Amino acid sequence: MIIQGILSLFLIIVSFTYKGKKYNSGWSFSIYHTTLRYDLIVFSAITNSVILILYVMNVFGINSVIFSK
Repeated sequence: MIIQGILSLFLIIVSFTYKGKKYNSGWSFSIYHTTLRYDLIVFSAITNSVILILYVMNVFGINSVIFSK
């Protein structure tokens, strides 16, 4: 759980301080025209944060979605 927390924090920091190209100028069906590299960073940060929240909820006994006993 500590490694998951460190990874989540790292990905959130990287997603806010990303210096590469964030937006694509091409035509797309989506609302935001972002690059695939930036999308992967943001998606990984969101996914890891949700999993970390589920781990914390399981440790405190609030919800046992990930580890059912």
